[in-house]
Amino acid sequence: MSGILQSVKGFVQRHKWKLGITASLGAAAYVAGKVVDWQLAERADKEAAELIEQARRLVKFESIQQAGTTTVQAVLPEVSKELGEHASANDILKDLKKATSIASQTAKNPAAPAELRKEHEDTKVALWNELKVAVFTEMLASVYTLALLTTFVRVQLNILGGYFYARDSQLEGKEAADDQGSPTGRLYLDQAKVLKTHGIGVLVEKLRPVVQEVLAAYPVETTLQFSQEMLTKRLFDAMAKVEDCGGRDGSIFTELTFNKDAANTTAGAASLEFEGSIPTFEHLMNETRDIVDSRPFAETLRKCAATCLQHIDDSLAAKLFTGETTNVEMAKLIPKLHNETKKIFNPMKGPIDMLLVHQDVQDFSCRIFESFCEANRTTDE
Repeated sequence: MSGILQSVKGFVQRHKWKLGITASLGAAAYVAGKVVDWQLAERADKEAAELIEQARRLVKFESIQQAGTTTVQAVLPEVSKELGEHASANDILKDLKKATSIASQTAKNPAAPAELRKEHEDTKVALWNELKVAVFTEMLASVYTLALLTTFVRVQLNILGGYFYARDSQLEGKEAADDQGSPTGRLYLDQAKVLKTHGIGVLVEKLRPVVQEVLAAYPVETTLQFSQEMLTKRLFDAMAKVEDCGGRDGSIFTELTFNKDAANTTAGAASLEFEGSIPTFEHLMNETRDIVDSRPFAETLRKCAATCLQHIDDSLAAKLFTGETTNVEMAKLIPKLHNETKKIFNPMKGPIDMLLVHQDVQDFSCRIFESFCEANRTTDE
């Protein structure tokens, strides 16, 4: 036994540096394995946390879009009524029917002087030209009002939602506050009413000369018929004129969604804020102005307006230009356009559903929500 021990002892003494290196390598491998296991576990935890974060953010974003849909649908009747007070063609239509009846009776009366017949006929033609401009103005105002309402509400909700999502992420399981029900949130979202109380009137006044210019080359007395191509061109020519007047860069839309005295309103409300990094009402309004007065907003709104115009164009084509009918009389086209315009704000017959799920609106909303989530979270950190 002693011989064996001596042999082992000698082996160890002869190879002790090798054994030391082997032991060191073994220890290093053990430590490295632990480090790798820790890194893998940390990475897995991080990826899991990111997935949870993405899922939470997606749920919040989808709830915001649903809130936007509900809000737009709820205010459609009020907006439609307000638009009717500023751009309705009903009064002119009544006057035209009366003038047409009088002109017809005069024409059938052999004893009526030629001057009187001409006067009544001129009155009827003048009212037709007024009705033409009024109907096209009403249609274009309805299109832009619906597009602007849909886009502007999404901007507001996603700005507010992004800020509050970042704040709620810091609560670590505590109950989150209702961003829309807070004093600042309510006051901020109430600004959408400016479009109804102020913006629609301004919009109609801006659109009327645009429509007159587009239709100037088509007086009723000489343009007896319209083809589908002519109608489509006139609709989108009017839209192009709006873009030339500030619709392309977005400058026109700030005027429609913010009161001139908004600065006084925000100054009085600037003290309404929450603890931490929740923005003041004034800050929210400034952020909103920056977005509304931007090309991305104008481009998204333009695509919404184009969708509405295409809906009207398709509806008229299906009802007027059928079979071998390639042209329709102006007297038939204008009333049909008037009827289609009245359907724009009807959830069952209008294009509202197409706008609420419009891909460009969804993408634009997502960019706003993500940017405000990240910006506010970075500030908090």
